[in-house]
Amino acid sequence: MTGIMTSLARAAGLVAMLGALSGCGSEGQSNPLLLTGKAIKARLTPQDTTPADPTQVAQQALATIQGPVTMIQIPSSGVIGTVQPIETNGVHTTWGSANRRSFTLVNGFLTGTRGFGQDLMSSDAMQTIGLILAGKEGRAQHVMRYLTPEDTITTINATCDIRVTSRTKAKTEMSETCSDGDLSFINTYTVSGQTIVQARQLVSPALGYVTLTRLR
Repeated sequence: MTGIMTSLARAAGLVAMLGALSGCGSEGQSNPLLLTGKAIKARLTPQDTTPADPTQVAQQALATIQGPVTMIQIPSSGVIGTVQPIETNGVHTTWGSANRRSFTLVNGFLTGTRGFGQDLMSSDAMQTIGLILAGKEGRAQHVMRYLTPEDTITTINATCDIRVTSRTKAKTEMSETCSDGDLSFINTYTVSGQTIVQARQLVSPALGYVTLTRLR
């Protein structure tokens, strides 16, 4: 990817060295990046089989990374780690890791992934994004194009109901309940200001859900 500067991925404990980014970021900057559950376990001592703790990953990231950072969790594949912004194209910002996995977000809303196999190739969801960022309820179309295990692209053209589930001065919790024929799914969002600070969204039927939490 263009715009990535050299960055050394280093973290104590469960998050081990993964490699170097090239492009943006100061030389020598530590970055605990995406690790699969197997990769994490392989780096533990034989006596220690404790799984990676999201709280520890978040604390380590905030202590070692300067600038924006987002934590990601994919339960179906055991992936947990952090990503940083590497490229911006209009309203879309791509957040990436040293092992070439990436997420494309619009103000925290997931619109694409790369590097996971059954990726979300692209999305059309500006109606949904507008309602969520405004904290408004309504109905919108959410189009998702994902890669199947057979390497073909399938389209989900879902009708979604957006609802406010709770609201405080600091944040608004929202849900997006979608259906397309026999397929149904529910995404959830936490909005603060004009940014989605946490989202749990479907990537694809095969990969399942990802949770993205903005740490800084």
